[in-house]
Amino acid sequence: MKQNVAAKVYTLLEKAIVKNGFYIWDITYGKEAGEMLLTVTVDKNSEDGKTAEISLDMLSDLNEIINDILDANDPIPEAYSLMLESAGAERALRTDEHINYAISKNATVE
Repeated sequence: MKQNVAAKVYTLLEKAIVKNGFYIWDITYGKEAGEMLLTVTVDKNSEDGKTAEISLDMLSDLNEIINDILDANDPIPEAYSLMLESAGAERALRTDEHINYAISKNATVE
């Protein structure tokens, strides 16, 4: 069910996130510290194709958009908390696409 929730949320959010100049790096849904947590991780490319800086104001604006979409569509039947975060320099590599991204950037992977 957790992967189904993440996939459903991805489908709901992708268009709005891209429209606002970001892309989804990852979405996870699971229990943390005794409560369900939906984590949406985003990144942003600059015009030269490199990763752009993401400010707290940008995340705050995007958080409002995401909350509106989730409230309108109610894709998760149980209570949960939303965490929106930037992928950051030390991002988790959980998928083949993530690994290919790191290879293309000549990133050091531990």
